[in-house]
Amino acid sequence: MEKKKAGPTGVQASTAYDYLFKIIIIGDPCCGKTSLLIRSTQNKRNDTYETTIGVDCKSKTMKVKNKVVKLQIWDTAGQERFRTLTTAYYRGTHCCILVFDITNEESFYHLYQWIDQYTYYCDWPIKNIIIAGNKHDLEAERKVSRLEIDEFVSSMGCEYVEISVKENIGIDNLISKVIEKSFELYNYMEQQKKLGNGEAPTTETTGQDVNIQLNRRATVDNVEPVQIRLRKRKNQCCAA
Repeated sequence: MEKKKAGPTGVQASTAYDYLFKIIIIGDPCCGKTSLLIRSTQNKRNDTYETTIGVDCKSKTMKVKNKVVKLQIWDTAGQERFRTLTTAYYRGTHCCILVFDITNEESFYHLYQWIDQYTYYCDWPIKNIIIAGNKHDLEAERKVSRLEIDEFVSSMGCEYVEISVKENIGIDNLISKVIEKSFELYNYMEQQKKLGNGEAPTTETTGQDVNIQLNRRATVDNVEPVQIRLRKRKNQCCAA
């Protein structure tokens, strides 16, 4: 498989990758989204809190079954005033990490609104949302019971991972699930391409025999959302 070189002229060969997946982190303010971005890409603890203005992006590259996978992870502002800007980055994402704070009931109650909004703007035909309950290290201050969480994620058809960004608990498991969901979506889209060409899709694809074409020249500094065709909807406003 020929590897792609990300970025403009001058980028080192070490940035080559076999697959490039776009990931987005959404959720209420103060739930640890920015800290999750730093922990998952740099393995650092974020001891300073600054409100995200609009969007931020960092990358993480790793080997998965002898293939190089690059994740572009986008952190979005949770405040309402930035919503028009951040929703533009929902399109073309391979997986969404929806974060809430297990010590903050309001952040949990708002999950449905976030799912509704993400589904509206990211029109993929399969669910690709992973809900992450942050601050597992504050178990004694938990305000959202595990039963409530289990019932909600089951009703929404989403996967759930409990994490502590501060103590680096569950982050590797979360990233593994993100990669798994990204490949599920990629494989599904490849099967749809085969159907469109009159070919019968295979019952199982590994996602390792075809170079990914989405965002081929994208970099953290210069990336554009994948262009997809959205269904037209009549005068329907999304939940904020």
